[in-house]
Amino acid sequence: MAAVLTVFGVLIGWRMHLPVLHGAAVRFDARDIPWPGVTFRVVVLEKPRPVRVHEVVLDLDQRVWEPAASVAPDPDGPGGAEAQLMSPLELAARAGLFLAVNANAFAWSDGRAGERAPVHWREGMRVDILGWAHDGRRQASPPERTYWSFWQETGGRVRLGQVGEGRPVRWAVAGFDALVMAGQEVPVDGRARHPRTAVGLDVTGRRMWWVVVDGRRPGYSEGMTLQELASWMRRRGCHEAVNLDGGGSSVLLMRDGDGRWRVCNRPSEGAPRPVPVLVGLRLREAVRSGTTNQSDPMTQVPGREVGDRVTAP
Repeated sequence: MAAVLTVFGVLIGWRMHLPVLHGAAVRFDARDIPWPGVTFRVVVLEKPRPVRVHEVVLDLDQRVWEPAASVAPDPDGPGGAEAQLMSPLELAARAGLFLAVNANAFAWSDGRAGERAPVHWREGMRVDILGWAHDGRRQASPPERTYWSFWQETGGRVRLGQVGEGRPVRWAVAGFDALVMAGQEVPVDGRARHPRTAVGLDVTGRRMWWVVVDGRRPGYSEGMTLQELASWMRRRGCHEAVNLDGGGSSVLLMRDGDGRWRVCNRPSEGAPRPVPVLVGLRLREAVRSGTTNQSDPMTQVPGREVGDRVTAP
């Protein structure tokens, strides 16, 4: 019943705030990941156009998981590049993540002045990271107020906002513009529908959302406009939310019970695009070191999707 009410609430939100999807039929695909403080679900809008939304919610008060960032290594030291592109699966494993989404956008730094970026991004390409990127050890890219930042203070509080200068942090990543500020949707231009990745926080700063929307796949999922994404994040309970890099970079990764990586969404290019920065979840230090009595949550994670589905009225 709770799931039905939750999905029905989502349906009402789309009817009120997304006119293009008025009267949308919604299916809720339940995914069973009994990780403490973490929920994952997929909401499938079927009419008048298909949209598939992958949503992870984290309770920051639980004692098993902590958010973290993974930044690819600097390929040229004092040279002009800040990072190189890596497979997101390798980048997530490198930082010990169990769940991850793509974060910062990036620009090609291998070409000559005036040369156009390649059509296809490849592993090993040298890039400049757009906005703040810090993995707790190295600040790969400084903050810029143009790119909204998402970071965790050394004291543990997670924040979203505009930052102009670097500061001590546990980690930091950045996106494009704000979608939600002070509980209100931010007006954004553009009617283009694309794959999207977004992050958000509730008013207490203790509940966090990661959202990935599949797109550019006619008949399966056609993506969202930025205004639709803003409406989605606010309706889900976000007091603040930021649009991260999207398009072919949008990806949601998760480790299964055997420790193998699963690509949970359907990237628009068929396979995950190489990226320089991820943000996700890892076990807290006390859990990793065995100094807590928490059981290993990965022993409970199934390696396949469960079949429970609830259809909203």
